[in-house]
Amino acid sequence: MYVIAKDAATNTLTVGSYEEALKDSFEVSDLSWVGRDSFTNTDEIKCDVRIRHLGKLTACVVKKSADGHLTVGLSGKIFGVAPGQSAVFYKGEEVLGGGPII
Repeated sequence: MYVIAKDAATNTLTVGSYEEALKDSFEVSDLSWVGRDSFTNTDEIKCDVRIRHLGKLTACVVKKSADGHLTVGLSGKIFGVAPGQSAVFYKGEEVLGGGPII
């Protein structure tokens, strides 16, 4: 069993199977860009994302939301995406920026 959701307001953990802990999308807030904002001339970028320090790079499509968050669509499902973890975006070996998963 794996924790698949937390509700701090009600002090509740939701548990599920390994398959339920796999995610193919998530949102990021409080973005920090290295150099310039990658969304200067577009609403969507294709890049790679890494969560966790030693996490595998995964291809993704990142879209900017009206509320300033990013919606990250992954090319495949990955295990253990959780609020509070950092998501770091790469274009090749260049770090574009990142922020916390919400």
